[in-house]
Amino acid sequence: MNRRNITQRLLEALADTPAVFLRGARQTGKTTLVKTLCQDDRRSYITLDSATALAAALDDPTEFVRGLPKPAVISADPPAGQPPRGLV
Repeated sequence: MNRRNITQRLLEALADTPAVFLRGARQTGKTTLVKTLCQDDRRSYITLDSATALAAALDDPTEFVRGLPKPAVISADPPAGQPPRGLV
């Protein structure tokens, strides 16, 4: 993986912040970056692309987050051509 300019800032934010929001244009390497960081830092990677995971998150967000292995990264990227969840 190419080292991204934001990698160090992201690691610093993750060190002392319970939640970090990473946003950017499609196809710029966001998912690749966080998956790599998850492997390197032993974080769990959870995607809401799964209908089951999405239903659990929407049904009871507090319990969904509470039940995740810690630390965790939640990916909520919508499929191509769809608006972000919550805007529909």
